Amino acid sequence: MKECPPESWENGPELIVGGELVDRELSQLIQRSRQADRDDILMKDAICALMGIRTTALKGDGFTAYLPDMNEFATIIDELTGQTLPQWSSEWLFHVSSEDIAGQVVAAGAQVVTGEPANYAFISLRAA
Repeated sequence: MKECPPESWENGPELIVGGELVDRELSQLIQRSRQADRDDILMKDAICALMGIRTTALKGDGFTAYLPDMNEFATIIDELTGQTLPQWSSEWLFHVSSEDIAGQVVAAGAQVVTGEPANYAFISLRAA
């Protein structure tokens, strides 16, 4: 049986006070990470489009899990690196866990997957 060391149960410094991170360095690292994600969005979208990954899930509703060919993935990254990337015209589809959520997504103007997953697995976060 694996056990946690006793010090893992001790109280350490408060990390969040009043909804704000106390540690400035940690806060700056988080902000830089979020900005890097925003800066990379065109590259990530291009990679997904070229690999045929166009279905996602909603936060809190589920996950879509893909198992891409890693050689193809590496080749696409190499080919795109340093290029000016286009905006891809194909839209993302949402795989959702229920008809009520599907209705809300469609009402917001997005498209919902209606068939069975072909190249990914959908993992629902809703109780069965």
